[in-house]
Amino acid sequence: MTEEHNQQNNHNIDQNQDNPRIFAPHKLRGEQNFEWVKQFENLVADWYQLAIKSSAKAIHLHKGLNEPASVTSGSFSGGQPSSEVELELEPERYVPPSRPPNLQENSPWRWSLVWLGILGAFGGLGTAALVWLAALPPLPNCQQVSQLTVDGERLYCAQQAAQTGELPKIVASLELLKQWDTDHPLHREASRLIDGWSAQILANARIKMQQNDAKGAIEAIKHIPKTSSAYADGQAIVQEWRQQWQKGKDVFSKAQAAMKQQNWDEVSEQILVLSKFDHDYWSTIQTNVLSQQLGVERQARQLLNKAQELSKNDRYSGVKEAVILAQKVPPKTYAGADAKVRLSQWSKILLDAGFRQWNSAIAREPF
Repeated sequence: MTEEHNQQNNHNIDQNQDNPRIFAPHKLRGEQNFEWVKQFENLVADWYQLAIKSSAKAIHLHKGLNEPASVTSGSFSGGQPSSEVELELEPERYVPPSRPPNLQENSPWRWSLVWLGILGAFGGLGTAALVWLAALPPLPNCQQVSQLTVDGERLYCAQQAAQTGELPKIVASLELLKQWDTDHPLHREASRLIDGWSAQILANARIKMQQNDAKGAIEAIKHIPKTSSAYADGQAIVQEWRQQWQKGKDVFSKAQAAMKQQNWDEVSEQILVLSKFDHDYWSTIQTNVLSQQLGVERQARQLLNKAQELSKNDRYSGVKEAVILAQKVPPKTYAGADAKVRLSQWSKILLDAGFRQWNSAIAREPF
């Protein structure tokens, strides 16, 4: 009975091990019906079946070798067993391992990886597009601009030239763009640049005026096109400068005439009038010129007057001192021009006195 019972148990275990429905893991429920998920499920089921069979055989072999033998009948006589000895094996009770975790529980994690991969793909495409956009075409060669050069490159080269701030390059850039008609595709951008460059020309013209270069200032303003917003301002400034220039010249001429006549009070008054001009050239530069000239003229006139006082003495020594003093008068002054005339007269007097003395000396000498 024991042997039949053991064989029956082994037969049941083999049947259970060969039945995949008992040990196969639960299939995914719900909406996860992708083909690759099913394949993965079958692979896991086969793996578990193989593991279960191997475990069952190992347990069966281990217990068959280690459990002690039991005597069912008979007795010992004469040191020999009197009946048959059988090994009794208890029926195996196999407890299946815990089922694998439900694959459906990992579906959020799996979908996160899927979306992460999609986002990574889009991010890679965006990066590639950004790199493609950042790869700008080569800049045009502004040193070789010809009639065949497209207008976009002409506009770029004109901007580069005007950025130097040099008046000739600004004028050249402006002359290039003001030739474009109102229907030109780049007319709006060209108009904006022309307005900015016209303002720079006005600034350069003011500097030229302060440097006493009124002709250069007016010539620069002539390059401002009529379509520019700075054209009206340029024409008004030119008109104002011409009027102020003429007034400044008149005041300066009056001061020079008064200085020549030694009318120092009149000179000071004209200097005061000139200092009230709006333009720095007249109110500052020319006012300083007249003030310095006035000081030099007064000192030169004082030297000449003193020399004239000495020359009134008809003696040779007085005229000689007058000549020495008159030679110290600055030649580029109005007093210097008068001193030159006086020196000619006094030199003649000295020469005549010298001849007289020479003649007297000869007369006294005996032959």
